[in-house]
Amino acid sequence: MTSVSFKGFSSVDKTQPFTELTDKTLIKRDILNHFNTRKGSRVMRPDYGSSLWDYLFEPLDDISRDAILDDVNTVIRSDPRVQILNTDIQEEEHGITISFQLRYVSFDTIDIFTIGFDRRNMTAQEITG
Repeated sequence: MTSVSFKGFSSVDKTQPFTELTDKTLIKRDILNHFNTRKGSRVMRPDYGSSLWDYLFEPLDDISRDAILDDVNTVIRSDPRVQILNTDIQEEEHGITISFQLRYVSFDTIDIFTIGFDRRNMTAQEITG
């Protein structure tokens, strides 16, 4: 039997009321939830969330790219389970795609996590494959 370091539940993107998540899957879901929350919208936690949505309709110039990178670094660094090693931002037809190279501290492994930010429906979703 394998050991589980982190355990949690999610009701997002699942057909069952609650789905158990563990380890890297849980960490990715928590980061995705952080990005899907607009900064200032969480009760009693005004600093939680992402400001990235404020830049999604702006041209991806040096100023907005730097602001997005600052926001990405703030969100990722708020989670002590990961360290950000590299970030790549790509402009897409309907938003942006951000790829993070993350080191999972407890597992001492490195993985690429890619999120698509879609301005049509104002959601961030993991991109796999």
